[in-house]
Amino acid sequence: MPKISGEVFPDGDFYLTTREKAMLSMVKERFDDIVVVLNIGGIMDLSWVKNDDRISSALLGWQGGMEGGLAMAELLTGKGNPSGKLADTFAADVNDYPSTANFHESFDYVNYTEDIYVGYRYFDTFGIKPAFCFGYGLSYTEFSLKTESVHVEKDEIYAAVRVQNIGSYAGKEVVQLYYSAPEGGLEKPYQELKAYKKTALLAPGEAETVELTFALKDMASYSEKEAAWILEPGEYIIRVGNSSRTTHIAAVLTVDAEKKTEQLKNLFNGDKELKEISGNRDMTQGGTAG
Repeated sequence: MPKISGEVFPDGDFYLTTREKAMLSMVKERFDDIVVVLNIGGIMDLSWVKNDDRISSALLGWQGGMEGGLAMAELLTGKGNPSGKLADTFAADVNDYPSTANFHESFDYVNYTEDIYVGYRYFDTFGIKPAFCFGYGLSYTEFSLKTESVHVEKDEIYAAVRVQNIGSYAGKEVVQLYYSAPEGGLEKPYQELKAYKKTALLAPGEAETVELTFALKDMASYSEKEAAWILEPGEYIIRVGNSSRTTHIAAVLTVDAEKKTEQLKNLFNGDKELKEISGNRDMTQGGTAG
């Protein structure tokens, strides 16, 4: 298998195959307007899309099954308007993923070193610019987002965001609600997604107020020492956006005293030292993470 894989993916399976590169070159020689359809099942290198002005756009179809082709055709011909968002981070370089360094350490295992910095949490916290960030997704139209209110009621956080279609085509937008917790005694990522909601189909000029909510205890951090989820005192920043890299500060909530939201128990003695990523971040910056 390694021999066959090496022949098909000379640069590794994160990158285009030799035949795919040849096909792309042939298309670029014959056509001026190029749209790439990505019929893939996982993350791959997309620098050749991001950095090539000849490629006007890309449609991520994943592996949509027997109806996937029809759905993609509707989007490509304008009969439908895409409104999906990335649930993964497409890195600019494979080495930007923290798991890459030790992925081939063994055929039997991969050392899990990310700890709390999984996915976008790593990229946002350490200021690593991806090719396409978590939560990203374009439309044939454009939207404006304005936070109307954020308040706490009975240990629940509520946010109302007004979304208006300011473009020329009907479409849907996905509002994403993140929070940034204070550093305190427990290490935390720059921000974490806690709620999201898609609008109805909005005609040009039409607006909708989207309401999102999540529990206050969902902002707690886990303490290995105490085997408990703890809401540390300090300022919790609520961020609203349509991707992890387009968030703006919508509100700042203050927790006056430490609160243990859930007490658990350790099942293992934890006597083996683990190699884990650790880092600090500046939460005071407004807007884009990193």
